[in-house]
Formats: sequence, structure tokens, C-alpha cells
Amino acid sequence: MTTFGYILPHPTYPNRFTVWFTGGLLEEVVSKDHAVKPSEGWRRTFQDPGGKSLKRTGKKLAAKILLGAEISDQMNEIDGSLEYFFHRPIGGDGQQFIDVSVLIPFYSYLI
Repeated sequence: MTTFGYILPHPTYPNRFTVWFTGGLLEEVVSKDHAVKPSEGWRRTFQDPGGKSLKRTGKKLAAKILLGAEISDQMNEIDGSLEYFFHRPIGGDGQQFIDVSVLIPFYSYLI
């Protein structure tokens, strides 16, 4: 799973970055023994995730309204990946952040 987003320096904390998530990509990791992508197990799981049930349609509608999410209806037939995007990024000031701590090693030399 790959997550897309961006970070900016926090306006008030010098060692903090604010994070926004804008989407992602779900794809199968292929081993050396496995030459075919996507595998049959991956296809069975994600070919038609949830079908067109009322529950799935309701979840997609809620994600679209609340998050501005755009979810792919089908996996990419070439590599089996599934993508999603947030037209209104998730996160921001005070919600998602990364604190950065820097340790500088101190070396003492014996003479």
C-alpha cells in the first residue's frame, strides 16, 4: 500500500511538520517465484470487491460526500492495482503531524 500526500512546516512548532493525505494505491507485492501479476488469489479478492450491494454503494457515497473520495470501481487489469483519491485532503494543522527529533552524536577522542 502506497499513501500519497504532502507535508509542510508547522506554523508554530519548529520541529513539527503538518501532514495531509491525498490518496493511495493498493497493489500486490510479487515475489521472484511469482511471475504472473496479478495472482489468482489477488484477482478473487479484488476483482469485484463487494459487488454492487446497497451497503457498498452507501459506503462509497458516504466517502465521496464526507471525504471527497474517488474510489476506483475496478482493479487495473495489467498490474491489479486499486487507486483512491481525496479531493479534500485528510489531515492538516493539529490533526496529522510528524515531530522531528535530531540527535547529534558526540564523539570523544582519547589522545
